[in-house]
Amino acid sequence: MKKTLTLLFSCLSVAAFSQSYDKGAKVIETRFDIGTFHTQSHDKVNNTNSTGAAASKIISASFDYGVLPWLGAGIKFQYDNYFTSKDTITHTPPQADEIVKPSVHAFDPAVFADVHFLRRDHADLLIGGTIGPSFFSYHENDASDTRANGVGLWIDFHFTSRFYFGDHFGINLSAGYNSFNYPDMKAQSSTVPSIDSFSLKGSGGYFGLGLQYRFGD
Repeated sequence: MKKTLTLLFSCLSVAAFSQSYDKGAKVIETRFDIGTFHTQSHDKVNNTNSTGAAASKIISASFDYGVLPWLGAGIKFQYDNYFTSKDTITHTPPQADEIVKPSVHAFDPAVFADVHFLRRDHADLLIGGTIGPSFFSYHENDASDTRANGVGLWIDFHFTSRFYFGDHFGINLSAGYNSFNYPDMKAQSSTVPSIDSFSLKGSGGYFGLGLQYRFGD
């Protein structure tokens, strides 16, 4: 009887204190987010400023390693595909006007650190920050092949809730704040090597849903 009670107590103790994240943990995560941003640009040639709004679909993949029982760090790769609408480029006759739909993308490799402040058997709540370079690309998709490119910095502060169905697979919900800055954007076309030089920055929020897999027992 004594041995049975000891075994039962041991099992209950493991169940009570088992955690979804610990030192040495290895987690891969993929996520799809929607972000909305307020943007500001400065035309360096004409010395003018403008503001606007943007929204994007964000696909990301990351690897998270448990440095401490409550602290994780890792790498992340993110691809931003901005929503755009059709526009008309007016030309002088006899050249016909063009209807174009620009393509706007950004690729963001980064490093991050997270604090896992609530760790349970099938739940892991965390807050963290991300920082890295951002490679921005704008393509007008017009007859003159007008493009703009720039390299900048992006930062991210996020809150994520991870939930596990078993020991390995799970889903996650995330929301956060994102900021980017491209200080030296260059625009050009097939007919004009250098059209304009400007800076672009923005900030806003995002939310999304993803999947994760935890390695180990």
